[in-house]
Amino acid sequence: MKFQIEREVLLGPLSIVTSVVERRQTLPILANVFLRLEGKRLTLVGTDLEVEISIEAQVLSGEDGECTATARKLLDICRALPETATIDFSGEGDKAKMRSGRSRFTLQALPPKDFPRLEAGKWEERITIPRKELKALLDRTSFSMAQQDVRYFLNGVLLELEGSTITTVATDGHRLARSRTSLKSPAGGQRQVIVPRKAVAELGRFLGEGAEDMTMELNNNHIRLERPGATLISKLIDGKFPDYKAVMAQVLNQKMVVDRQQFHEVLTRTAVLTNEKYRGIGIEPSKGGLG
Repeated sequence: MKFQIEREVLLGPLSIVTSVVERRQTLPILANVFLRLEGKRLTLVGTDLEVEISIEAQVLSGEDGECTATARKLLDICRALPETATIDFSGEGDKAKMRSGRSRFTLQALPPKDFPRLEAGKWEERITIPRKELKALLDRTSFSMAQQDVRYFLNGVLLELEGSTITTVATDGHRLARSRTSLKSPAGGQRQVIVPRKAVAELGRFLGEGAEDMTMELNNNHIRLERPGATLISKLIDGKFPDYKAVMAQVLNQKMVVDRQQFHEVLTRTAVLTNEKYRGIGIEPSKGGLG
């Protein structure tokens, strides 16, 4: 295969698919990005066998084919080139070659037929949601995820579909965050899945800042999200999330209404003197203020 493409057109998609590639791999092929050219549509794929991202880019010209190339080396080369650069890429056998201006690069390549793809099976649920709304749901809850907890079901975000409502919940056993929004069309039934921590992190980059609708598909083992020209598939965590509704239903004997921005500023200033390990502060409500 061979193609010519503008550096800026390639850099964005390449950055996203490379983010899923682990630096240390048990399989050498997983350190590579898969490239397929059909007409003027170039598809780039990266995976770690848990999460797979594929993104399309438009080339200026080329000859159809497939190849692989070392993902991070390819990304580093693109970043080092001038913003206005045009790249000539060719892949054949065990070599991938790049040329831009007076610069020449040769990268190791592995057989594209050996590149693994996630097999997700049949999808059982399908909904449509605006990108910005899904990103907001994750941003408002993902900070409460556990990290490398032995209770593996806490190392992710619960995604719950119930009627015309979609809810995200995360907890590390000490704090709990929940966010919800309405769907344009109700889901087929009630379903709960746990999206793993790495997939949540990748979704932050994958979703970007767009506002257009995207498609989400689910089954018992995988989740698939598709926006124009890009797809992310991830395995799900097999486990039962804690009953967050029971926690939320607990009766608390004190309630405060505060200005969000002022409260954030107070916490930021107070946090300067907190213990680095526990990062805790005390809140003492009083008439007309907090102490």
